[in-house]
Amino acid sequence: MFIFLKCCIKSFSIFIITIYNHSMNENVLEGSIKKSLFKMAIPLFVLNLLNSLYGVVDTYFVGKIGELAVGAISLVHPIMWCSISIANGLSAGTIAIISTYVGAKNNEKASHFATEIVYFNVFFAIVLALGTYLLCDPILAYLKTPAEIYAGSKEYMMVIAFDYLGLFLINMFMAIRQACGDSKTGVVMSVIASILNVILDPIFIFGFHLGIKGAAIATVLSKLLVLPFLIKSLYSSETPSLNLKSFSTILYPIFMANLLPIQLPSIEAIAIEIAISQIILS
Repeated sequence: MFIFLKCCIKSFSIFIITIYNHSMNENVLEGSIKKSLFKMAIPLFVLNLLNSLYGVVDTYFVGKIGELAVGAISLVHPIMWCSISIANGLSAGTIAIISTYVGAKNNEKASHFATEIVYFNVFFAIVLALGTYLLCDPILAYLKTPAEIYAGSKEYMMVIAFDYLGLFLINMFMAIRQACGDSKTGVVMSVIASILNVILDPIFIFGFHLGIKGAAIATVLSKLLVLPFLIKSLYSSETPSLNLKSFSTILYPIFMANLLPIQLPSIEAIAIEIAISQIILS
């Protein structure tokens, strides 16, 4: 029941975040502003729900192993929920900025920002992955992990840490497409990734006899497999293309100055979401 409520809270939070952020920009897309806001907010709502459901699917299949296995992966889920919240907040800010450039017919700036935000997400995801992997034991100790599920939680966490890259890039590529008025591609790719997770989970858990580790591998692979298709979609004629050679401008102050003011409402909403989640847990 809690997992379902958590999914609903997160989805509603990002829905409100996106509407608030876009209300700060008059030139979101051509046509009705209200229609544009909901056109962009609803896909993020769906994406956030799908991201939350990865844990539900893992829990379902791992539950067939035993109660201790469920407890082991459930302990790690709050860490992934925090990363999902951060990824969604970055997506909301990205849509607001790129859609403004696209609406102003300034594809050069849109491409520049899109390139930098992709590099930022890659860098940030790698740092999070390495941090989670290397600090696995201290994290589990801080969470006061019971001895009987410690090994399972560590096994799951050390693999699921590599899910950050797929998570952040899928959210970001979807945000860039949405900013250009394409709200379908990202949702379709996310649905495909979710279906792949449902298919791969039993294969790795039971077919390859990997147990808890198999659930984490399936989650990571399901996202990475759809990334090539999303990358290809960014080079279509109607989308500002990425200039992957402009690495020297990553973390440029203007880039951060543009993103952070729009990101602040997202951070506030995430803080409220976590507080509500803690109330439900208690």
